Amino acid sequence: MLPAMADARCPACSTPYTPRDVAAYGVLRARHASRGGPLVEYRCPSCGRVVHLIPHGRGRFARPGEPPGPPPADAELEAPWLDREPEPEAPERVEPAGEPQGARSRAGPATAEPPRPRPAPLDLDEALRLLGLERGATRADAEHAFRERSLSCHPDKVAHLDEDFQRLAEAKFLALSEAFDLVVAAIG
Repeated sequence: MLPAMADARCPACSTPYTPRDVAAYGVLRARHASRGGPLVEYRCPSCGRVVHLIPHGRGRFARPGEPPGPPPADAELEAPWLDREPEPEAPERVEPAGEPQGARSRAGPATAEPPRPRPAPLDLDEALRLLGLERGATRADAEHAFRERSLSCHPDKVAHLDEDFQRLAEAKFLALSEAFDLVVAAIG
């Protein structure tokens, strides 16, 4: 029996990786359906070897030719950069004196999805790690790293994939954008 994704290890150095690691740091590559569909390239943080995995939706990944493991728990699907404490919510809006209480809230659609809490801002070390940079990097290095990493998760590049991948790619792209802004501001 093949190991479940939770027990997956790098073939070179046996460092374990989880669906969360693959979803957060893997690069989704498009391939034609005749070649097996999309492919995720996950670079082992210990030895640097690239492990190719086939995405099966809902956080399931498997090496080519292997069946996918069981779906991971919802907590395992969240990207590590989403673990930060959420920012405090803005105070409630006070109705202007001339309008009846709740007049504006009835105008919007009743089925509107509540906004998701935004994670707290990145620190500089996390931003550098997301971009694959080291301290002392130049603005040109930051721009090159941002372009290279954001190509794989740009919303236009993943529009044809299922909603799970689109949502994950959007979160990753926003985190990369925030990291780039932070690094450029720190460089000066």
